[in-house]
Amino acid sequence: MSGFGEETLSVLENLRANDSPGGFGDNRRIDNAAVRGAAKGFAGALAHLLEVETGRAHEHKIYRLHRDLRFPKDSTPCDTHIHMSARPVGGGAGRPAWMPGLEPAK
Repeated sequence: MSGFGEETLSVLENLRANDSPGGFGDNRRIDNAAVRGAAKGFAGALAHLLEVETGRAHEHKIYRLHRDLRFPKDSTPCDTHIHMSARPVGGGAGRPAWMPGLEPAK
């Protein structure tokens, strides 16, 4: 997939409607294509645009949808939104970061 589309939003809406332990496992293959693939493309393009604008290479990260259930107060196993980040390569904790997100309308 080359970008976010109806399938991406459909996966996120389905997770919101049925956020159960089995729900994510059943959709892992779809998630990888429709969600993670689209997010990687978007984050990579964002990092490239930031490099062009700032003259510094940027790295990007896609945050996973499934959650570690050991510690949260609610026990929903998945996030129903996509989070990404892009920041300059090197530096340290003081580097600026851009953190776009995508979620279906509520």
